Amino acid sequence: LPTSPRGSHIDDEHYNSGRPNSRSRCNVWVLCFMYVTLLLAFIASMVFVIGLVLDRDGESFNNIEQQPAVPTVSEGVFSTTAPVSFIPTQTPQIKGSPSASLSKTPPILNVQNRGTPPPPASMNSIDDDEDLNLRMESFTKLLITISNEDDLLDPSTPQYAARTWIASEDSMQLDPKEEQLVRQRFIMAVFYFSTARDNEWKICGKHLGDDDNSRESFQFQNCARPDGTVFSRHLSGVDECDWYGVVCDEILNVVTSIEIVENGLSGTLPSELSELNYLEYLDLSHNYLKGPLPVLSERNRDLRKINLSNNTFTGTIPPSYGIPDKLRTLELGHNKLTG
Repeated sequence: LPTSPRGSHIDDEHYNSGRPNSRSRCNVWVLCFMYVTLLLAFIASMVFVIGLVLDRDGESFNNIEQQPAVPTVSEGVFSTTAPVSFIPTQTPQIKGSPSASLSKTPPILNVQNRGTPPPPASMNSIDDDEDLNLRMESFTKLLITISNEDDLLDPSTPQYAARTWIASEDSMQLDPKEEQLVRQRFIMAVFYFSTARDNEWKICGKHLGDDDNSRESFQFQNCARPDGTVFSRHLSGVDECDWYGVVCDEILNVVTSIEIVENGLSGTLPSELSELNYLEYLDLSHNYLKGPLPVLSERNRDLRKINLSNNTFTGTIPPSYGIPDKLRTLELGHNKLTG
């Protein structure tokens, strides 16, 4: 049967009435955008309010922290709640040494607003006799590999004087476990005590003319030649490489040269000098040294120059003087040698 055009129009109109037109869809999107905008505005306002609250609390906490502490003194007991800061101090270092970072001086405590602090205690003094005896024993066990044990224990010997000095009087207060540092410093101390037994050196010896040698003042630490050149005294509280007439390798920090000419050295040269493995130059001419010439060892092959002339050495030239392969200068004239 033929369909009616009118009926077809009615069906299409009925079908289209159930679908949203373009205007309705636009209204829905506008409402969604408004809701999202309001939600974001609400979240932003809450974040802003929370930030203000936290900032106010932080300022209050900082004000409490910045209030100065009030020290209290109760029945002679010193106390404080002030912050403590550490101020680094310059420590003695051994130049060129791989272990040059050994610190001998502890950091100084700087306490603010603390009133009158108690007097500082000496960090280097050894007051306990028992501790000193243990320290002496530790050094003796190490040093018997260099010196004869009887010499170390005999109060009349330079070895005993050097051991006592390095264990109890030396302001560097080396640890006996630092074997290489202790050995070299001990040898140089024995050298000084051996050559200053009869007469004091002209310059740069231990003594100043008074008996107070415990003061590590500038006057005690340093000495000057007539030309004004300033040196450190022997047995002063600095590295032995800085003592008068002593030169060390800047990298290895080992003694390579001892040149002390015409300085009033007397007595005998100790055998411990042969333990300086890296010694290259030895010039002690024009002094008052006596006794036999020091015997060299296999460890002294680096010696290039030996000048012991113009002294009063006796005896014969030891065969060991033929050991150094690099020896180019050997001056032994104006002595009392025989053979």
